[in-house]
Amino acid sequence: MKKISLIILTSVILSFSAYAGTDGEITLSKQANKPVKDCFEKVNRGIFAFNQALDGAIFEPVARGYRKFPVPIRRGTSNVLSNLSNLVTIPNNLLQGEIKQAGKNTIRFVVNTTLGILGIFDPASGLGFASLEKEDYGQTFGAWGIGEGCYLVLPVLGPSTVRDTFGMIGSTIGGGDPWYNVTVKNDTHYFTDFDYYGS
Repeated sequence: MKKISLIILTSVILSFSAYAGTDGEITLSKQANKPVKDCFEKVNRGIFAFNQALDGAIFEPVARGYRKFPVPIRRGTSNVLSNLSNLVTIPNNLLQGEIKQAGKNTIRFVVNTTLGILGIFDPASGLGFASLEKEDYGQTFGAWGIGEGCYLVLPVLGPSTVRDTFGMIGSTIGGGDPWYNVTVKNDTHYFTDFDYYGS
């Protein structure tokens, strides 16, 4: 029980740090149809520096510790968090008019929550319900024609945009989405990102 509690605690800490030490403007600009404006560059640089310090002092050591867990444990944790993220994806599928995807994600969630023991295992993929692209409220706002807005670096949470910040609030209230960031992004973040503002 103590090991499970430790893994959960580590996951919670890492959920706030998946992007804390990266600027992310280049990634966001690639995902958008046009470059994202850095309207608050001075503030963003200050918050970025704060995040970098926090990242090096706390989150990076925790992330490296997390990577020492055996692969099956990390995979199971990733599966659980991915399963939980469907609680955000399904309503956003519906809000974007993606009825078929919502149905598949609902079946996937039910199968993995029951047969997969709360999502630790992924029997749904074996039954033909492979994981679909994750959706969030920021993407829904985009589908509704709302622009990205200015680029922001959020304290602890890292890069975002005005639109996606409001979307993040909805996703957090809906549950699941922030937790999915932990294992999907954390496994590569500290070993592949470079510091945009640090250059």
